[in-house]
Amino acid sequence: MTTKYQKWGNSLAIRIPKEIAREVNIREGSDASFSVENGVIMLSSPKKPKYTLEGLLKNFDKKTQHELIDWGPDVGNEVLPPWQN
Repeated sequence: MTTKYQKWGNSLAIRIPKEIAREVNIREGSDASFSVENGVIMLSSPKKPKYTLEGLLKNFDKKTQHELIDWGPDVGNEVLPPWQN
């Protein structure tokens, strides 16, 4: 499939056909990264890291955990229904 470069402000742009965008699961607002390798423009969607609770807590040191602080009763948007406490 081919397309043409088009002027977009002071830059050039290409349009990605809907069928291709759907095939690679991208939509308006999706992040994209590009580079030039041996004169070829490489375009890709950066992989987002997958976090797990275990991974996030693996370097947690209980010695640095502070004690609970009583800030007083919840007010306004801080108030949660009883089932969320």
